[in-house]
Amino acid sequence: MSRSSRVPLLPVLSKLLCFAALLFACIAPVAAQDPDPEHLEAVREFQRQFKKFKEESQQVEAVLTLRGKECVPAVEELLRLLKHPVPAVQQTALTVLAEYKEPATFQPWIDTLPKMADAERAALIKVFGAAKLVAARPSVEKVAQDPKASPTVKFESMRAFATIGDASVAPIVVPMLADRDPLVRMAAADCVGKLKLSAIGEKVVPLLNDGEWQVQTSAVAALGIVRPQSAVQP
Repeated sequence: MSRSSRVPLLPVLSKLLCFAALLFACIAPVAAQDPDPEHLEAVREFQRQFKKFKEESQQVEAVLTLRGKECVPAVEELLRLLKHPVPAVQQTALTVLAEYKEPATFQPWIDTLPKMADAERAALIKVFGAAKLVAARPSVEKVAQDPKASPTVKFESMRAFATIGDASVAPIVVPMLADRDPLVRMAAADCVGKLKLSAIGEKVVPLLNDGEWQVQTSAVAALGIVRPQSAVQP
């Protein structure tokens, strides 16, 4: 082979190394999402033990074993417990879920939220809000604006927006301030205050004369934060 026909070795090796680096970069995020074997074993142990417990204290302690064991199977188990007949078990399950923070863990439920029944939607939105899951906000926005959304879904949506903490939801909050359900109006007023939505503060002023004292109280608190000029005289 003549010298002029030989392929330079260093450029070829350089290209191969770059390709390998890109391939690893693509694979690494997938590998990072693989469930931790320890977490999966904790879920299996929970499944084996929880059904044996009849005492409330034992059930609560069993749920707490999933604390820090974030993975999709753990979320599945904890979501089921939100319907448990013992309120303390329900609350403990929500507390543990609120400590899970990875969007990938909740992605299956984020994707299917708009297709669920209202009761399931409300429960999930409550979880998303408790976990302050920013990645869930677009799905929650879509559900909150559904004309057929129940008052419970709207209520939980307002609470979730308030804890997730994104002021861009202001246009969605405005119609909630005039909703027929007093709990929705109350949650919307709370949302205005917590997110400091000064741009829509004037929309809260009419709630000072609301027929429900709980709504009035939330309106006063919100107006004390956003302070629109029109609220001074009322």
